[in-house]
Amino acid sequence: MFFLSTLLILSLFSISFSAFANNSLLSQEELIIQVEHLFKQNAETLNYRKVIELSNKIINPRSNYPSEIVAKTYLLLANVASNKGELETALQFINDGLAVAAKKQYQQLLTTVQQVIDSPQNKQNSKNFLLALSYRSVAFAMLGQHVQALIDLQKVEAIIQQDAAFPEHIALLAGDFSKYLLSLR
Repeated sequence: MFFLSTLLILSLFSISFSAFANNSLLSQEELIIQVEHLFKQNAETLNYRKVIELSNKIINPRSNYPSEIVAKTYLLLANVASNKGELETALQFINDGLAVAAKKQYQQLLTTVQQVIDSPQNKQNSKNFLLALSYRSVAFAMLGQHVQALIDLQKVEAIIQQDAAFPEHIALLAGDFSKYLLSLR
C-alpha cells in the first residue's frame, strides 16, 4: 500500500511539474506573440497599461526571451512614454532597446574577428591582423568591455608604429577613440 501511495504522489507531482513547464512555455510564446502584435499597431494608439504589464513580464526575465523581442519591448515602452510626453524616458527606452539589439551584433562580430585573429595565416599578414584587432577593439568597446578594447587599441597602435605601411589606419584609430576609452576607466 505504501508503495502505491508513493507512486501515486510521484505521478501527480510529475504531471503537475509537466503542466507547469508547458504553461510556462505557452505563456512565454503568448507574450512573444503579444509583443509582435503590439509592435505592428499604430504607436500613437498603444495602450499604456497593457504595454507596461507586458514589459514587466519580459524585461525582468529578459534572458528567457530572444533579444529581438526584448528590443521591441523597449521600443514599445518608448512609444507609450512618448505618447505621454515623457521624452527623456522615451529616449532612455530607445537607447536600452538599441543596446540589446546591437549587443547581439557586436557579439557576433567579436566571435568572427576572434577567428580571424586566431588564424595562423592572418598573424603573418599584418594588414589582416591589424584590421581584425581594430574591429575587435570596437566590438569590445560597444559591449562595454573597455579594458579589453584599450588593450587591443594599444596593440594596433604598436603595429602601426612598427610598420609605416599603415597610415590610413592612423586617422581612424587616433586620439579621440583612445581618449574616450581612457575616460571610461
